[in-house]
Parts: sequence; C-alpha cells; structure tokens
Amino acid sequence: LVLGGPSDTVGRLGGYLPDSLKSRTMQHPSLNFDMSLAEIRAAAEEAAHELSVAGHESLVGDVVDRARSGGRAVLGPDETAKALREMRVDTLLVSAAFMRSDPDFADHSAGTALLQQAAVEEVAGPGGERLDAEAGGMAARLRYRIDGDGGASTNGGPGD
Repeated sequence: LVLGGPSDTVGRLGGYLPDSLKSRTMQHPSLNFDMSLAEIRAAAEEAAHELSVAGHESLVGDVVDRARSGGRAVLGPDETAKALREMRVDTLLVSAAFMRSDPDFADHSAGTALLQQAAVEEVAGPGGERLDAEAGGMAARLRYRIDGDGGASTNGGPGD
C-alpha cells in the first residue's frame, strides 16, 4: 500500500491502518494531486519495488534465523526438497540466481510447493544475495518441523 499526499494527512491515515498492513505500507511524500497519471504510476511502482525488496529481505532473514535456531525452517536445496517431499513447506524461497542456474529443479520445486498450497517467493536483490550465500539459493519456512526423535512439533521450539 502506497500512501501519498500532504504529510499530516498521510500520517493520520497511516495511524488508522491495521497492524497487519503497516509493514506493507510506504508513505511517499512526493505523491500529490498535481501529478500526471504517468508520474503517479512511476512513483507508485518505485515505492512498490522498495516495499517488495524490504519484504523479501525480512522474509529471508526470518527463515535463516528460524533454521539456524532449530525452528520451523530449512536451508539449502537438499533440505528444502526433503521438506517438500514430506509436505511440510509453508513458503518456498528461491533466489533469482538459483532460478537461472537450475531452472528445472527450481520449477519442479515451485510446482510441488504450489500443489501443496504453499506460497512461492522468487527473491532478487539483497534478499536473493543473502539466500544464495546462506542457503545455496533455496530455503523454506515450514508448517511443522520433525524433531530428532521422529515426533512432529508445530510450536514451542526456538524460532517458532
């Protein structure tokens, strides 16, 4: 959501938004009523891109942190493929570089995730670079994890 107009009005309007929207909202002070449609479109597209980049960075950070703390996430193509086979994936993350380097595996993984009603995010920019560096270009947030004793856990663990 991109809000534009006078700063005081935009600030007040932002205060009325539910918390669930606040992290996906950007105030763009240059948007105003005197702009042409093309200028509004360009400013909104720029703001939407910035929001998308920030959202992907946050998502990758969350998944990496969860996986490293033993929470509901996995890192790397092998662990992610295993989680997909076990139908545990809630959100599949694939970097743009991984999509280019192994398009068949990436496409198969995305298709499998979608068949399981999982979300699929192609991550570019800084988030994609971090995903490449820390997870070989692929990771997943999980619906549940499988503990070392073979039991399933959906909450109460680190990173949950």
